[in-house]
Amino acid sequence: MNSYLLGIVSAIGIWGYLIIFVGVLFEGDIFLFSAFFLAREGVFSVLPLIGVGFLGVILGDLSWYWLGIKVDKTNSRLLRWAEKIAAPFDEHLISRTFHTIFISKYTYGIYHAILLRAGMLRFPLRRFVGYDLISTLVWMAIVGGLGYFSSFYFSLVKQYIKFAEIGLLLGIVLFVFVSHYLAKKSKDIL
Repeated sequence: MNSYLLGIVSAIGIWGYLIIFVGVLFEGDIFLFSAFFLAREGVFSVLPLIGVGFLGVILGDLSWYWLGIKVDKTNSRLLRWAEKIAAPFDEHLISRTFHTIFISKYTYGIYHAILLRAGMLRFPLRRFVGYDLISTLVWMAIVGGLGYFSSFYFSLVKQYIKFAEIGLLLGIVLFVFVSHYLAKKSKDIL
């Protein structure tokens, strides 16, 4: 894949790993997917990427857990947000901790609230970390694998993207003309 943006990302070298680390601390899905996509293109090495990504995700999750312990003593917006989103899952979080943490990793908008709530409920740290480590490994394999293999398929279909762009443009132009024509005909009828 030849692109100006890819050249810039390749040129930053080791700093790219730092960007991935910080990115997965806050929003893991898109950064992990993109990093493995770029690893297939030769920008990143896979093994260091796995280590950096794993460390970033675990530290991010522990930060949300710790924040849950700290925020539980205050009456803040963050506390109300976590209670609103994650409190309905308290029974699941208590009785099926691994399943709840694992499934929440794939549920946008709930994951951080669940981690925060686990801290608020004072889950034993060892139990939380154990479940989080396993679910993170599986999550990274799925999201990273999707990024890596979608890059493979992207290289196969990139030549057809130009045709899709032209088709989309023609479709929009046709839609505008048909809409205009129907609007004019409906005014003539009424």
